[in-house]
Amino acid sequence: MAINRYIALAALFLGLSYAAGAQSAGYFTYIENDEPHFLQRLTWSGGENILRYEIVIEKQEGEEFIEYERRLTLELSQYYNLPIGKYRFRVIPYDLLNRPTEGSSWIPFEVRPALTPEIDNAFFEYEWVDDELLCTLEISGVDLLPDANIFLRNFFDESVYPVSVIDYYDGSMLRLSFNSEQLRPGQQYKLFIENPGGFDDSRGGIVYYPPPKPVIIIPKPPPPPSPINTFLSVSWMPLIHLYSKTSEEEDYFAINSTFSGFAARLGFTSSKPSNIKFGPELMASISTFNSNGELLLALGASLLVQKRTPRQKAIHNFRLGAGYVITPSEYYNSFQFNMGVSLMLLLGKTMMMEFGLDYAHLFAAVSPGHLQPWVGLGFKF
Repeated sequence: MAINRYIALAALFLGLSYAAGAQSAGYFTYIENDEPHFLQRLTWSGGENILRYEIVIEKQEGEEFIEYERRLTLELSQYYNLPIGKYRFRVIPYDLLNRPTEGSSWIPFEVRPALTPEIDNAFFEYEWVDDELLCTLEISGVDLLPDANIFLRNFFDESVYPVSVIDYYDGSMLRLSFNSEQLRPGQQYKLFIENPGGFDDSRGGIVYYPPPKPVIIIPKPPPPPSPINTFLSVSWMPLIHLYSKTSEEEDYFAINSTFSGFAARLGFTSSKPSNIKFGPELMASISTFNSNGELLLALGASLLVQKRTPRQKAIHNFRLGAGYVITPSEYYNSFQFNMGVSLMLLLGKTMMMEFGLDYAHLFAAVSPGHLQPWVGLGFKF
């Protein structure tokens, strides 16, 4: 950091009576002992019939301004060597009779140290917001002033000025904002910082390489859940004859004997959350029903009543329905009444295992009743 005297910061000032007015303020550099020094220059516009001008300078001390210097001059500008601080001045014209006239209003200005900026690092950062690319240049270093003249220059000697400059950490970091249209992708830039007072620094090798616009894949919403739960299962279902009306039928049906069989079930209930649900169920079964190995085919439909357990991992089922039984002997074909209970265990989201017991009674003139314990595997979807 270098402090080479001081500079005055002030711009345009108001007019004076008699056409005299404070016009501008700035700084002037001169060399002494091979070092630059700064003088503050105050200028104003003149007027007719003015003999001379009196310049009054006051310095701010706390909340008040204290007179710092008075000076008479015939010129329209004066140079000062003022220390750092906040000031104000006014110009009082004297007429040809050497009488003071109404002066200008007070004009504020500030004397600040002339600092040499030092750039340690500079790099671009990028962010896509909707369809707009936000680009910022992050600069770190020493004595980086936001009111400095800051710009980039590319290979074609084109100067690019930031849209905005934000000061962070009291001169140790600046953030420059650019529009993406200002910069050329893949182009290398050199950064220049010129602080008030003429001291500057630069850094090259800053490459603008914006990322491509990200492709946002919006996932499709999942399909709405089906309003119906469907249960499909296949089970091993042996048949046990319990009774018959005649002793002849008892021998034919082999009362109290067990025969192998299989069944398939297709049931439907509502998918709405509820502890108790109702729905239809269709069933088809085939089994041997006597010692001769003759087959019995049963087709039926039932009212299915389901009750879920509190943890939703098991379902109690109750069935009540009717069907039709077909045997090799048309004499024994008959309608039947059936009822049953079962326990369904849910294995994950789709698989299930079910244990049950059914009872059926045939309405033929000579017909047995029978039990059918069963165990099956299936799917819920």
